[in-house]
Amino acid sequence: QNMASDMNLAHNIKKLREERHVTQEQMLENYNNFLAACLSAGLYRDGYVSFQEALTAVSADAAESLESELSILFTLGGDLCKKLEKYEEAFAHWNKALSISAQYIDAMYSIALCYRELSYYKEEAETWQKIIDWLEEKGALDEIRWPREMLASATEKQWSA
Repeated sequence: QNMASDMNLAHNIKKLREERHVTQEQMLENYNNFLAACLSAGLYRDGYVSFQEALTAVSADAAESLESELSILFTLGGDLCKKLEKYEEAFAHWNKALSISAQYIDAMYSIALCYRELSYYKEEAETWQKIIDWLEEKGALDEIRWPREMLASATEKQWSA
């Protein structure tokens, strides 16, 4: 059933692209939904191809007004690259996401988890600390426990490596 809805979503995006009145924001939202569906369904190559399409479809002048959608796009693009073991490209996209919007830090979580996967514990710990600092600054103390646990774990692994 998931596969059918993913394919339906792909068909809808194609249809929407053909309609001239679709806004940049609607198009980005559709791409983001499709990329997220590809990630959850394990369709990483399809998602990667659609991500590349999205990059060419979004006009540069739209960038300013759509920073949260663009930040999400680059975060998902990075996540797809990581799944395809294109790590350098993944980090480039995550960093782009962070440079677009400081309000949307999901890319930072992706960076920390990728460092962990690659056994770069020092960089992982530094990234968790940035996340903790950001959450403290925003007063999002209810979200801080897991990053603190991950920081402790990364620090421990760093010293035992």
